[in-house]
Amino acid sequence: MKLTNIIRTLFVGAALSSTALFANTVKMTDTPYDGIVDQGGGEFKAQITGGPTFYTFCLENFINVGIPGTYEYTIDTRAFSGGTDNHDIAGNPAGDPLSKGTAYLYEQFFKGTLVGALGGNYNDNRDYNAGLLQRAIWTLEDEYNYGNNFYLTLVKGMFGNTGAFETVGADSKVKVMNLWGPNRKDVQSMLIYVPDSGMTAVLLGLGLLSLAAVRRKL
Repeated sequence: MKLTNIIRTLFVGAALSSTALFANTVKMTDTPYDGIVDQGGGEFKAQITGGPTFYTFCLENFINVGIPGTYEYTIDTRAFSGGTDNHDIAGNPAGDPLSKGTAYLYEQFFKGTLVGALGGNYNDNRDYNAGLLQRAIWTLEDEYNYGNNFYLTLVKGMFGNTGAFETVGADSKVKVMNLWGPNRKDVQSMLIYVPDSGMTAVLLGLGLLSLAAVRRKL
């Protein structure tokens, strides 16, 4: 990551609690860090208009997003398309909630403390690790079962074989950044770390506003 852990956290917190969020747009660009992934995943770079740059992963395996591109976004607790969610609680609102495993892995990635699959830190073999991490996220979000790899095994060891797939608590600082194209067309869902658990975004009227939306596939 280009920012130190503390500075990066402060920048994102400032962006999500300032007038920059009213612009409500983000520029998405690709990175060379995708490892073994051949579906266009891996790390993406997100530049919030008037705010910080951070790195993220997509949640929806078979949904394409135009890169580079600038999109409106909302901060939500759920993605609204992609694979069928096999681990949500019956009766919950429409959409696909984040799993405990995904939330844990992304928070460690964002903070720069995620371990590497070959030892050391994630950044020591960043390209290789990015591919494994993306596949673990897609598996945890019920997009496609890629089987166990280092990161999936890691969270299963922490939360249990089924617990890693369960919905993360409402107090999680990891949220979904849902991207929207022209005419509010649903584009893709990305991960975002929100230090205040998203309450600032909600108070600004930008979060949790599309739980009944019908998502699409491009």
